[in-house]
Amino acid sequence: MTVYIASKPERATDGSFLRENIVETGFLTDSEIQSGRWLDNGQIDPGSYFVMLHASLSYTSCVNYDPATFARINDPSCADGFSAVVPLTVPTPKTKYTVKAELLTSIRVIYLTLTGNPLGVKVPYQLCWNPPHVKKKTLTRKCVNATLGGYSWSSNASDLRRISTKGMNRRTRFTWYTRGGTPRTLLSKTITLY
Repeated sequence: MTVYIASKPERATDGSFLRENIVETGFLTDSEIQSGRWLDNGQIDPGSYFVMLHASLSYTSCVNYDPATFARINDPSCADGFSAVVPLTVPTPKTKYTVKAELLTSIRVIYLTLTGNPLGVKVPYQLCWNPPHVKKKTLTRKCVNATLGGYSWSSNASDLRRISTKGMNRRTRFTWYTRGGTPRTLLSKTITLY
């Protein structure tokens, strides 16, 4: 028994998915077939897919030959051929954002590492903070643009920013926002700088 996962449902004349659309295949063991449960050792990206099984006859247990005519006789209780195509949706996992701060007071620098786990896409972001002696209602703030480069939904992605703390307030609030479209807050953290 073979399982096929494809990005599109189109099928070739033999009933199989078109090769260029297949994203994952796997072979089911006897215990997986009996339990009706298969777990792949890999992970596919979130999205919409199509699944189909292909059963091949076991010649030792499903095929006999008529001794008089030597005609092949297939056991009708054995599966043979392709199953129906079933849609499959792999949801996008929720990314948890964390920040690590390393303060070098002697040279007035802070290193801020933003991490997204898991992250399989690139996230352009903006790191902002209020400069010293600015009222909260004032929209003036300092920002730097960067990108968190995620490549796999099975791992995390990190980006390091070096910021000068010269002239910053003792307690400064740093906020990470998405860029493009409607910005949303990824993370916010108040850090004591000295």
